[in-house]
Amino acid sequence: MSQTPIPAAPRRLVRERAGARCEHCILAEDDAYFPHEPDPVIRGKHAGPTRAPNLAIAGSAPNRRTACG
Repeated sequence: MSQTPIPAAPRRLVRERAGARCEHCILAEDDAYFPHEPDPVIRGKHAGPTRAPNLAIAGSAPNRRTACG
């Protein structure tokens, strides 16, 4: 399964918009073991764009499909 890379500018914008907190559980990135990652709200396989309005910052737990916190 291939993933479309997310360009640096939308990554920065989404991280700033979220205040470097997971947008699922609000865990601060500084308190997380792994850095938060931009995660598409609507996946690419469903024609979701890799632009900032369709991205959310997610900690490693939500991004790996497990419970937050």
